[in-house]
Amino acid sequence: MVVAGGLLLMTIVASAIITAHLQLPVFQPSTMTSENYVLYYYVKPYTRYGPFLIGILTGIYLTAKKNPLLKQWWQAALGWLCCLSLLALLVGLPYILKETPANPSVPHALYQGLHRPLWALAVTWIILACEEGYGGFIKRFLSLTFWVPLSKISFACYLIHPVFIILYIGFQETPIHYTDINFMYLFLGHLVLTLAVSYMLTVLVEKPYLLPK
Repeated sequence: MVVAGGLLLMTIVASAIITAHLQLPVFQPSTMTSENYVLYYYVKPYTRYGPFLIGILTGIYLTAKKNPLLKQWWQAALGWLCCLSLLALLVGLPYILKETPANPSVPHALYQGLHRPLWALAVTWIILACEEGYGGFIKRFLSLTFWVPLSKISFACYLIHPVFIILYIGFQETPIHYTDINFMYLFLGHLVLTLAVSYMLTVLVEKPYLLPK
């Protein structure tokens, strides 16, 4: 727990310092700061591993736990209230902090340092609540068989979708004119290609390694 806590603190501090030092916004900008945002913040493992660490710890806890954490209904209700409020706050704050700061900004730095771990903690609560029988209709929705085939190719989708986006953008010889319909078609095109190629990768590469030898 000491090691995990230290690593989590390191990624929070690193993300906050980079954001303040380079005066980064809280989303990928279309201005001259875009290069700094991508090169020094967005793709760096030490700014991104917080949710992975929280996920590993959650898996260890769920595997090793012997007694339920939630013993009263009010504990579950309070947890859901905090979880949904936190998710709403994390989604809403970028609309307030939408400008690229002209000087090192404490609010921008705090948001960039904390938003990934906090989002992961909110997702962790949803998993824990569903696991212990307090998920309600959310558990029923997430347990639909519709999600099973998608869950089996989700890791391949995660790996392959940036390739299609980067290739498409790299082949463009002129700027892309923004309209809702243009980007709807771009999204649907990337989605269909990602699902199709991810399915093939899962069947041909991942699944053979899972077959009994």
